[in-house]
Amino acid sequence: MVKKKIIKKNSKFTKPLHSSTNTNIDLKKIILEKKGIIIAIIILLTAILLLFFGPSPIGVSEEYAYAVAYHEQAQTYFDEINAQLETDINNGFEVDLDQEYYLSIKEDIAWLKEKDNEIFYSGGQLFIKEVAFMLFAQEIINLNQDFTTEFGEPVYDSTIELALTKEYSNLVFPEEIYSDLEPQEKIIFEDTLNTLSKEYYDFKINLINTTYTERAYVEAKKIVFLYN
Repeated sequence: MVKKKIIKKNSKFTKPLHSSTNTNIDLKKIILEKKGIIIAIIILLTAILLLFFGPSPIGVSEEYAYAVAYHEQAQTYFDEINAQLETDINNGFEVDLDQEYYLSIKEDIAWLKEKDNEIFYSGGQLFIKEVAFMLFAQEIINLNQDFTTEFGEPVYDSTIELALTKEYSNLVFPEEIYSDLEPQEKIIFEDTLNTLSKEYYDFKINLINTTYTERAYVEAKKIVFLYN
């Protein structure tokens, strides 16, 4: 199976060019207004530094404490973001496709919340799993900040067809990021990332196959953007 490195993007959400409204999907602004995510980011950075660059392994109790702290803050963050997106959706849009973008983003946040819960209650080395989840979740947030750009009028059928014919490949971070992990920890880290990647792919493909054209187009763009 082909493995691809994740490429970080710096662009912000931009308003789709097809839209004639003043709607601006600015997820970064929503995120930064939530104190919970700031704390979660601090926990994430501390956890990664300890895991990958610490002079000595941290104890099991410390690992569990970091995993619990991140999980609790992440769950609060996901709830707050979903509530804000729901408010925006209920306010309505002049262009239907703008609403489809918001609905897709909202479902992604709900999906991440569910996956974080699954990982947290799965047992085993939660610290390794949570760090892998955090990195994957950030990639999905980056995706949701990028995929709304429209270059001209949307081309529904060809975009959907491209997504459905695109070969799946695991999304992985460059190996040097976690090369210092113990062999068993490295397996857990990679397995967590690969499982999340495949489940997200299946989630999007199922939506493309079971929903209406405008929403299928929005989900297809995510497949094309992420699994390129």
